[in-house]
Amino acid sequence: MDIMSKVNNVVEENIFVRYIVILSGMIISSIGINGFIRPAHLLSGGVTGLATMLNYITNINVGLLTFLINIPIFILGFMYLERDFCITSLINMVLFSVILGITQDIGSYIQVDDILLQSAFGGVLCGIGVGLTFRAKSSQGGTDIIGAILKIKRNVEVKNTALATNIAIVLCGSFLFGINLALYTLISMFLNAQTMAVVKDAFF
Repeated sequence: MDIMSKVNNVVEENIFVRYIVILSGMIISSIGINGFIRPAHLLSGGVTGLATMLNYITNINVGLLTFLINIPIFILGFMYLERDFCITSLINMVLFSVILGITQDIGSYIQVDDILLQSAFGGVLCGIGVGLTFRAKSSQGGTDIIGAILKIKRNVEVKNTALATNIAIVLCGSFLFGINLALYTLISMFLNAQTMAVVKDAFF
C-alpha cells in the first residue's frame, strides 16, 4: 500500500483525523465567504448562497440563516434518506453554521477592495474548503441533501441539482443586485468548482 492510500485510510477511518479535515474545510470555506465574497456583495452556491442573499437584505447573521434554511431540508432528509447519513450531515451543518456565524465579521480584517480579487480568492477558498470536506467523505448538508433525495426519487444526478440551484441563485442575484455582481459571482462559482475538483481528487 502506497503512502497516499495509507493517508486516505487514516482520514476515512479515524474519526478524530476525519473531523480535523472537515473542520479545516469549514473554516477555510467560511473565510472565503465572510472574508471575500460577502464584503464584495457576491453570492456563493447552495444554501449558503441563499443565506448570503438574505443576509444582504435582512442583516440577520449568515450562520443563523444557514441553519434555519437547512431545517426543512433535513426534515425531508430524515424522511427519505438513511438515518446515519442524515445525522452525520446534520452535525456537519450545525458546525458549519456556527463557524459561519462566528466568522461573519472577519471581512473587516481583510482589507481587499477589488471585486475581481474578492471573487477569485473567495471562490478558490470555498473550493478548497468544500473539497476537503468531500475528501473526508462528508458534506455540509443543504443542497447535498436535496440532491440525494432527487437522485433516489427522480434519478436526477446530484451535480445537476447543484447546477440548477446555483443558476437560480445567480438569476436572483442579478435581479436583486445587478448583472455585474451576478457575473462576478459566476467567476467565483467557476473557480470554486474547479478548485474543489482538484482538492477532492489530488489531496491525500
